[in-house]
Amino acid sequence: MQFRDFLKKYSEYSDIQLGKEMTRLAGSLTSGAYLGLPSGARLNFKEWQFPSIPALRECLKISLMLIDMPTHAQAHLDPVTVSAEAHSKNALAQVQIQLPKALYPILVNSKNDNFWLTEQIPLAVISF
Repeated sequence: MQFRDFLKKYSEYSDIQLGKEMTRLAGSLTSGAYLGLPSGARLNFKEWQFPSIPALRECLKISLMLIDMPTHAQAHLDPVTVSAEAHSKNALAQVQIQLPKALYPILVNSKNDNFWLTEQIPLAVISF
């Protein structure tokens, strides 16, 4: 689907439809977003929190509007906060974070560091 068509379709969804899609998205992200442990095990992110349905719809509508703006206007959306948690039974000293590229570019905030993940820099090591 073309990006413009995607934005139009989803911006017109009802709150219930958009909520269902966000639930589906959370499931998809859970399978592709994880912390890699030194042992090779993975801790998947869960408990995804997205913007409210009205805020999300507004972002979709603004994105649709921005597509038609001249490129020299350099307009952009404000950042959108998305959060998730990963839980471990054991204390962690260091992990490697991996997120689906659909989230890029994304600013990752951890207790000790803030950094961007992009298609050029798709993973990073976090020390605790």
